[in-house]
Amino acid sequence: MKAPTEPQTRVLAAIQHRARILATEKTSATGQRSPLDGAPQQPSPESRRHHIAVRRALVEVARAGAVPAAWIAHAIREGDQGLPFDPDTALPEPEPVDWDTVLGGLDTEVRQLQHWAALAAAHHAFRIPGTGHYASGIDRNLRTLYARTAGIANLLGIDRELGRDLWGAHRDWTPAAIATISYTPHPELPAHWSRIAQTSTTITSQHAAALANAGITITESPAIPSPDTLLPAVARELAPAPALFSDLGNTIDAAVGAAQPIREMPAAFGDPAAVFSHSGGPEPWSGDPAWAQRQTAPIWQEPGQ
Repeated sequence: MKAPTEPQTRVLAAIQHRARILATEKTSATGQRSPLDGAPQQPSPESRRHHIAVRRALVEVARAGAVPAAWIAHAIREGDQGLPFDPDTALPEPEPVDWDTVLGGLDTEVRQLQHWAALAAAHHAFRIPGTGHYASGIDRNLRTLYARTAGIANLLGIDRELGRDLWGAHRDWTPAAIATISYTPHPELPAHWSRIAQTSTTITSQHAAALANAGITITESPAIPSPDTLLPAVARELAPAPALFSDLGNTIDAAVGAAQPIREMPAAFGDPAAVFSHSGGPEPWSGDPAWAQRQTAPIWQEPGQ
């Protein structure tokens, strides 16, 4: 019988706990006794909406972290019946993993993280007049993106060695990040900074909070360097800002005005149609060039093998 990893167990426990709270609120609203403690309780609509949103985010990150759909459904059913989580409870047989979907979603997030890190480092290094007010938005959104990406990597159990197979060693992240903006004309940078600063990361933040709620680390990952490590490394390698910037004047305002904020950055892990699970053995990852220009596809080994 396939058993969940420790991080998967934590997420399943959090999902079941949230489902149990919702079951309690439902019975309380209909005048029944709470399955938690038998006491009547009248939940507020705001409370119920909050718990529904948290459970939804937990399910989405569980799918992203290869927690089998059968296990997720089991945790929800148990919680709906008011049952507390029991790690010794037998779980249904999990479905095969689709590693192309799981690792493809994570790889998309990593590439986005590298791109934003390069733009953030350029903003700090170049210090272009008239763009300083983007700093807080860029930093906030970059760190929110990192929190979700690192959390999903930790849920998957990706250690430093597996991270090196997928994206290279930490030192390789610097040239990889710089490459994402190497063909970006310098006068267009302010528009990119504006987009990052204005991008809505509400869903990303909810996912990160759900991971933290389940006890998954979101502040660091052995496979993914943190912004505090990556940004200074990228900034040191960037060429000094050209003299062109000193004459931009209203060109910056025009470029920024043309930039359209992103309502919400792609949530690679929030696709409810995708099915994620833990496979019974190592399976090849196709290494689709749409994710990265790789010559060979790394072989994913399950955590602990």
